[in-house]
Amino acid sequence: MKTTVMILLVVLACFSFLSLPLSPRAEAATIAHLEPMVGPVGELVKFTGSVVCGGNFMIYWDSISEENLLVQGKATACAYAVTNFRVPETYKGRHRVILVDLEGGDEASHDFTVIPEIKASVSKGPVATVAIMNATGFAANEADIQVTYDGSVVTSGIASSIKGSWRTTITIPESPKGEHLIQASGALTNASEVGYISFEVVPKISLEPALGGIGATITVSGTGFASGEADIKITFNDLPAKAGITANSLGSFSTTFTVPNTNKKENAVDVFIRDAKVAEASNVIFTVGTAVTLEPAFGYVGHEVTVLGSGFAPGETSIKLIYDDTEIATSVTADTNGVWKTTFAVPDSTAGSHLVTAYGNTTLVKNVKSQYFIVLPRLSLSSTSREGGTTIIATGTGFGKSQPLTIMYDDIQLSLDINTDTKGSFTAEFKAPVSPGEEHQVNATDGAGNGAAANFFTETTPPSTPSPLSPAPKARVGFMGKQAVTFEWSEVSDPSGVSYTLEISQEADFQSPVLQGRDLIENHYTLAETEALEQGSYYWRVKAVDGAGNESNWTTAQPFTVSGLKLNILPIIVVLVILMLIVVLWVFTPVFRRKE
Repeated sequence: MKTTVMILLVVLACFSFLSLPLSPRAEAATIAHLEPMVGPVGELVKFTGSVVCGGNFMIYWDSISEENLLVQGKATACAYAVTNFRVPETYKGRHRVILVDLEGGDEASHDFTVIPEIKASVSKGPVATVAIMNATGFAANEADIQVTYDGSVVTSGIASSIKGSWRTTITIPESPKGEHLIQASGALTNASEVGYISFEVVPKISLEPALGGIGATITVSGTGFASGEADIKITFNDLPAKAGITANSLGSFSTTFTVPNTNKKENAVDVFIRDAKVAEASNVIFTVGTAVTLEPAFGYVGHEVTVLGSGFAPGETSIKLIYDDTEIATSVTADTNGVWKTTFAVPDSTAGSHLVTAYGNTTLVKNVKSQYFIVLPRLSLSSTSREGGTTIIATGTGFGKSQPLTIMYDDIQLSLDINTDTKGSFTAEFKAPVSPGEEHQVNATDGAGNGAAANFFTETTPPSTPSPLSPAPKARVGFMGKQAVTFEWSEVSDPSGVSYTLEISQEADFQSPVLQGRDLIENHYTLAETEALEQGSYYWRVKAVDGAGNESNWTTAQPFTVSGLKLNILPIIVVLVILMLIVVLWVFTPVFRRKE
């Protein structure tokens, strides 16, 4: 009985001990899951890991440092750490997500792969929309990045940052209505890695001019219509203005109509396709008023410009055309609709904008919508095709007022001290430098940055190849010491003049010439004392160069030998001669005595 009681007590004690609560067990830090494990910069990633129960943790990107800290938190359930983070700006490829258990002191890591991505600031709009392109996840410092639109390059030469990001702008090119693909690639990133984004092109029309009078001719330009779209119609205040229009393969068209009678100042121009109104391209406003329009609106001094006036009084006379503050046309008369047309030649004037306006007996200048004409700099040459050395007179118009000028011939800056006059014009005279090649460019740039270029062509026919005369092949030259050899070849003629280049070498391939004589005028050359040749074997050749810098072929290499004795052996020769004389005298003197 006592034994049974003791056994029961021991069992009860063991049961009590086992039923005591266990202390929390420390778990090593682990990362159970990242969702997703692949994505672009900015992607939201769900993080699941484990740390010490209720412990604090931190998550880092690539390395443990303050700047790479993604998120910090506390495990909300025993051993579990769950949170979200966004992929930071970084280059493409594999990166480490690092979990640090602050209580347990453990670390764990998991891979995340960054992929490249492009985004556009707009995804829909008409042709000529400017879209800002932002890209991430390219290679660090990647070069030769380009953006394509439907496979055609629209911008290139982009480089990414050290974090693989870049930014640029593109202008949506002429293209028909609908979705179009934008892609990007670089030296280290294929377009297939990046994927694509789409841009939706919508129709649009524009008016030129958008202000004028009754009877004025208006140009309507349409873009973003369907490829080959037919039965397009233009209305003016709901009345037919032009019909039977067909877009080209890129969805664009251009047409004109005459402004009809209207008592409205603002008039709606709409577009229809088979009687269905194109909402995106309609309700473009044409304002009726007095105006002058120019065609073209930019150009060079001396060019002819057509001026159309509209909104003047019917039959108005003595209309004057003003360029800046100068009358350039008078006695212009409007028709019964108040419309008139004239032309003028752009007068001498500086680069930039110049106001063109008009007024008449009835119409005041302050009531006229004027237009600016933009003058462009221009350079012309008195001769555009001659040989080098030709005297050229360069004339410039449309440059800045009283500006210093720099004139370049290819990459040669000409030594000219010249300024433009008060109307931006100049005249300069110089000789065309002798330089190789057929086409050369003359550039003129003023101190304000206005510049223009003109081409100058030189003939490219080389002169004849001279014939070598002396020394003849395998000739031996000289007797004693260095030799100042004379070289001679046949004379060559050319209208632009001829000079010669002579080369002497000890190798037949002339890789290391011992002498080069350039710009030789005569068809012969005698070496100077400082150029005299030592004893040995040599080759010589010559070519002709004309005034345009064209070169003939080299003559065939001519071998010759300098055989002169070296001066340092002259004393030895003298001693030998004296010894020989002594021997002769010693041998023959007894003979002479015996004969006596």
